[in-house]
Amino acid sequence: MQFDKPFFSYSQQINLLQSRGLIIKNYEFAEYALSTLSYYDLINRYKRYFMVDAHHFIDDVSIEYLYNFALFDRDIQFFIMKYSVLVEAIFKTKFSYTLAEHCGVDIKDYLKKYYYKPTNSANISFADVKYRITRWINSNAIKNPTRYYKRHHNHIPPWILFKNISLGNVINLYDLLHSDLKYKFVSRLIQNSLPMDQQVDLVLRMMNTVRTFRNCVAHNLNFTELRTEPLYCPSPKILSTLLGSPLLVSKNKRVPAEDKKALLGVYGAMLSMIVLLDSAHLKATFAQDFLLLLKKESIQNQMYEDYAKITEMPADIKNRFTQFYNELMYVKT
Repeated sequence: MQFDKPFFSYSQQINLLQSRGLIIKNYEFAEYALSTLSYYDLINRYKRYFMVDAHHFIDDVSIEYLYNFALFDRDIQFFIMKYSVLVEAIFKTKFSYTLAEHCGVDIKDYLKKYYYKPTNSANISFADVKYRITRWINSNAIKNPTRYYKRHHNHIPPWILFKNISLGNVINLYDLLHSDLKYKFVSRLIQNSLPMDQQVDLVLRMMNTVRTFRNCVAHNLNFTELRTEPLYCPSPKILSTLLGSPLLVSKNKRVPAEDKKALLGVYGAMLSMIVLLDSAHLKATFAQDFLLLLKKESIQNQMYEDYAKITEMPADIKNRFTQFYNELMYVKT
């Protein structure tokens, strides 16, 4: 059988890339790059941006540039992963506190169907979510600290269980929770003057956005192409109300089309994280860490501009975050 994707040695891969117009001045570096990041992650992942067609690169693109671009992409991904883990911890901590305070510390109490709707808008049932959780607890796959509490204590409190169960399951529990408890939790998570129903919906959308981008990083999927479906994206109008200038520019009290498009990509995940980070200090640290990524010596202006264009981030994102950071530091002092 003639396979349509046969094995190519590194030398063959390099010759193929040269025949397609990719600039390769250092053969040893090219082999190193392909053996480190792989042909797929280095070439196929970005080819729609740097090739005019399947057989020709655009002018003046080198393998060194693609390699540094891929590393920059990973720097952004690691940044997203770092803060998604922090946002997850904040979400789970405040949610488990609410459940323990109002429902009890035993799983038989805080996972009692009395506190939850039978199904949510995505047709996910409370019975299914609870079954997945209890099946895991009773399986050999159970991990610490939940396993330790199961063996050595007479109950498993929510703040322990949430250490182990997936963010997706915790988000589903939040979505299924009855409104009165949901309101109590959301008022702890974010503080603003929006109507409570809007806050509840916003939290669900933001957490699902953060989870989607975090999972993309964790599974080494195509991060630059990832977009949230507009139907599930946090409302641009509400985010603009909460954050305002400089992060979201409003023109005639409307979020412009280019910013709405940016919110479907990683920029939407970043703004969701900023809303969910629960102190000015964490928000400032977030902005500072992002700006430090853009200041690395290996990041050329062209690379930053290409990345912003590909991910549909605002072209002036560096200026926006600089101003946002300065405003936070001014308030702190």
